[in-house]
Formats: sequence, C-alpha cells, structure tokens
Amino acid sequence: MRIAIISSMNAPFRPAKKTIGTDTTDLFRRYPHLSGIELIWGTRECRIYLVTLLTDSRDGGRAGFEPAAARTIYRLLEEHDRVFPHLIEDFGSGRWHHGPW
Repeated sequence: MRIAIISSMNAPFRPAKKTIGTDTTDLFRRYPHLSGIELIWGTRECRIYLVTLLTDSRDGGRAGFEPAAARTIYRLLEEHDRVFPHLIEDFGSGRWHHGPW
C-alpha cells in the first residue's frame, strides 16, 4: 500500500480543464473567428481580448456587435473575471476602472 501512495505522488500534475460556462453557441456560429477564445480561456491574453472586443478602438468606424453578441461577450468577461480574478488588471482611470467615481 505504501508503494501505491508514493507512486501516485510522483504522477505528473494535470490541471483541471478550463471550460467556458457561458453559452457561446450563437456567438461562435455568427462570428466563427471568435471561437479562438476557447483556446486562450483562462489567460491574461483572453481577458485583454474580451475587453478589446467591447471597446471601440476605431474612432466609431466600426458598427459593433449586435446586442445579443455583445451581451455574450460581456458575460464571458464577467465569467472570466469571476473564475480567474488574479488576471484582472487595474487599467487606471477610464471606463474599466473600478474605484471611487
């Protein structure tokens, strides 16, 4: 029995699979290029990407997402922040600043 315990302690660490809980079926069907979110889920890059999707970086030159898609992206950001709070960065003042108004 002691041998079994020692051998299991030497097993390689395998982190739990990071899965998205938010339903992204319609979002990924309408915008297939966004399905890459699944590949970077749980990383700082994913959070930055989600924030970028919700922010106009073209001085109004973009039509933006339809309301249902924008809501799903926002839900993804909320879920990502809840599951991976250590990846939230303080971007200082601005629309994403969390602090006294």
